[in-house]
Amino acid sequence: MELLVADDERWIRTGIIAKLKKNGIIFDVIYETDNGREALRLILEKNPDMVFLDIKMPLMNGIEVLKALKNGVVSSRIIIVSGLADFEMVQTAVNLGVCGYLLKPIVIEKLLDITQKMLNETRYEQSLKGLANKSDNLEAANRRLILEKGLNYLLHLSPQHEVLDRITAKYLKKGEQAYFILLHVDNCNVFNNNFQFHNMEECKNSIQSAVQIVLGKNTFIFENLLNTFEIVIMIKNDSLKSFESSRELIPQKIHRIIRQEFNISLTIAVSDITSNISHTVYKQLRITSNMRFISGNNRVYYFDPVCRSNMSREYESYIHMFTTSLRTGDLKDAGKSLKALFSALKDSRITPFTFENIFDSVLEVIGKEVEGDKPGCGTDSPKLFENMLDYLDNRDEAFEYIYSLVVQLNEKNLSAVNETDCKTMVSNIIRYIDNNYNKELKVKDISQIYSLSPNYLSSIFKKQAGVSFSSYLNSRRIGEACELLKNTTISINTISDTVGFNDVLYFHKVFKKLKGMTPSVYRKKEIIP
Repeated sequence: MELLVADDERWIRTGIIAKLKKNGIIFDVIYETDNGREALRLILEKNPDMVFLDIKMPLMNGIEVLKALKNGVVSSRIIIVSGLADFEMVQTAVNLGVCGYLLKPIVIEKLLDITQKMLNETRYEQSLKGLANKSDNLEAANRRLILEKGLNYLLHLSPQHEVLDRITAKYLKKGEQAYFILLHVDNCNVFNNNFQFHNMEECKNSIQSAVQIVLGKNTFIFENLLNTFEIVIMIKNDSLKSFESSRELIPQKIHRIIRQEFNISLTIAVSDITSNISHTVYKQLRITSNMRFISGNNRVYYFDPVCRSNMSREYESYIHMFTTSLRTGDLKDAGKSLKALFSALKDSRITPFTFENIFDSVLEVIGKEVEGDKPGCGTDSPKLFENMLDYLDNRDEAFEYIYSLVVQLNEKNLSAVNETDCKTMVSNIIRYIDNNYNKELKVKDISQIYSLSPNYLSSIFKKQAGVSFSSYLNSRRIGEACELLKNTTISINTISDTVGFNDVLYFHKVFKKLKGMTPSVYRKKEIIP
């Protein structure tokens, strides 16, 4: 079965794919695209069994894609995805041959129901077309899926689950041992379109080829059903002496081969050697993979059994200050506390346990704020933050993600406050400019002081001050330059630097635009003989 997910929002695409896999709906090949033109090409060339097609996309919208497909020979079952409940649009889509319709935000139950329905119809059609002769291949695939699902059960279920002992016996016989490798495809590859979901099958085949010569049949490779862009490798052996050497060498070899073949960045985590497959092994892999937030991604890390949380009072005090600021609505100070906290986290002695605990603690505070009844707060569910570390590559990305949430909260709160409060904030910004005009000032820097996005701050400033941020700053600088030109003999180049212009040519350009003459002409005109 092949699937195409076409949506201009990456989180929608990965969300659909992840939810289907997590609920046991598996596709052999999955294509992704963020624009209608590419969607049309993939449908015509690949003829996938099922398509989730967003209505609003760049280059071609969903309706335009459907119209272009009307005369084409394709058998894809297409489900329209839209954020608008537009009856006329739905009617148009139905007339163009779509099989279903999903409204954003997508309800998981509806996603699963319509997918299962389409899959059942597709399978029935295939059986009518004489595909029964491929039953052996389908059985082999099903056996593999059963094995993959079984190993995922062992790694993800709680240790007390009753089925675990029976499943474990299928994979590890008495006296055998194993270690696990978690291959985390760093998300920068996905953002840069260097790697997509359908590459994972090729990746698995490459890993199989890389390790089979050395280990023979003692290897099993499967996808992590909790993360779309992760592969887990189980390597087992009954000889502990050679096995310890294997544990050191094989992950490095896999890392080198996959990087060379796919030209991608990936982080590898290696578990301890074990005779029992359990959730403890997965916890080892997860926490070891989080070393990328301490020492960087695109490396191989081995589980350290002595690694424990080392939460210091310094970190706790920053979290307390952040929590207090957030709860009192002082999101400007909350942003400062957050920066101070992540600056302290650059200490190389911190463990991945500690980093994860701090990250989760901060998200928990934000989640409670989002759920709260305070003015301007949204109604987003804390589920938005679930397993978010899995989708981040390094410490800087973790900070940017959390900081963006604080900015969103701040802007929601500001959108609900009265005009007087906005005027007060802009007055404070103007006062700051007046006191620091001779320094390098950018909207981005000021927005970080007030925990706002640059665009939002610019919008509020222009609305309250009547001019843009840059216009006010330039006017203030040129005003000071005029005073210096009239009352001193300082050179024009020096005056340019003194009032905050780093480029004298740009100073001349702005001056002439505001005053209608060059600085030298202005000086001659204003000086009384």
